[in-house]
Amino acid sequence: MHASLLYLCWFVRVLPMVDWQNNSVQLINEYFFLFFAYYIFLFTNYVPDPETRYFFGTVYLWILAVNTALNCLIILAMIVK
Repeated sequence: MHASLLYLCWFVRVLPMVDWQNNSVQLINEYFFLFFAYYIFLFTNYVPDPETRYFFGTVYLWILAVNTALNCLIILAMIVK
């Protein structure tokens, strides 16, 4: 998680991709990755109720699906463009 956070800080500072579209896709993916890295702690004994963990798992899968769909839409828009 710390390495991902450092990479995200470096990426925001440098923006190494050629255009803003690739930079924005990479930034969105890194934000989601860092979010998922922190979110995964909710599947440990930190949350004692299994039903609550199950709910968090469902939310996790929906957010992952939104991220995947967003990436697919951006890639398709870049291909069409």
